[in-house]
Amino acid sequence: AFQCNIGCIMLKRKDYDAAVSIFEEVLLVQRSVLGDIHSSIIVTLDRLGYANAMIGDFSKALNMYKDLLRCQNNAYGEDHVECTQTIRKMGSLYIKQRDYHNAFDTLTILLGKQERDLSSNDPELLRTRKALQSVTKKMQREILVQSSDSVESIYTYDSQDIPLD
Repeated sequence: AFQCNIGCIMLKRKDYDAAVSIFEEVLLVQRSVLGDIHSSIIVTLDRLGYANAMIGDFSKALNMYKDLLRCQNNAYGEDHVECTQTIRKMGSLYIKQRDYHNAFDTLTILLGKQERDLSSNDPELLRTRKALQSVTKKMQREILVQSSDSVESIYTYDSQDIPLD
């Protein structure tokens, strides 16, 4: 518990590298003592995901959030509000990584949960719809750029392709 408190202090001080280091140690101890699914582990994984995101290690943060979601699903069931919050965090990280396909899939899952659980004018639901529209547009732009690159490559000749006779 003491190290966990120090990790929280590091988060408040915005010393995210130190927080990651501390929470990684805490997680190892927690898992060896408590098993794989416990409320303390869930809290530590969330903090580790946050700290990794804050230092820009989005890939590691996503791995923490995926592990967190698995633990939350097992502990609370997949319809729990904490699971929905974790999915939202994952969607945000995919967007930061410009991984629009995974962002689209994740936001679609999030939207389904929110449409089931929230009123139609809830700000969170509206934000998710807007984010999903933005991701969809970015995916469409990527497809257009890729298809124009393909067309360009068809009409681009290397000097070796031009007959010299």
